[in-house]
Amino acid sequence: MILTQTTPAADLLAITARYPALGRFGFTQRAGRSQDDMLSDADAETFLRVCAWLHGMTALKHCNRHTTSYVLKHAAEDAIDSYVPNGVFIAAALHCGFTITRIAHSPNCYCNISQRDLQRAYDATEQRNASQENA
Repeated sequence: MILTQTTPAADLLAITARYPALGRFGFTQRAGRSQDDMLSDADAETFLRVCAWLHGMTALKHCNRHTTSYVLKHAAEDAIDSYVPNGVFIAAALHCGFTITRIAHSPNCYCNISQRDLQRAYDATEQRNASQENA
């Protein structure tokens, strides 16, 4: 994870400046649409939590085309036990140094996150949920 002297909201703003078509719910066909929505305090907090979760993930040389940002954001939701907007997930991945490849005519993208690490995250979440049910 890249640590900065700025606030999470400022980090989100910098990413949306670099990716003008990135909004709260992913990529849009019109630049700037729904970007302001992504600058809320709640999204800034979610951004930080997703960055912390991504810290344990391995970056591949190329994007993993087996899993989209939409699937990844659901994995993050399970791990942090909170709703994660697709665009906030994408912004966190970019901030943490992952690369993306946009999917044409879609709000989603591919990311270079290891499928093995993603499976480990799913397994950890399932294990946590099973232990909570048995408690």
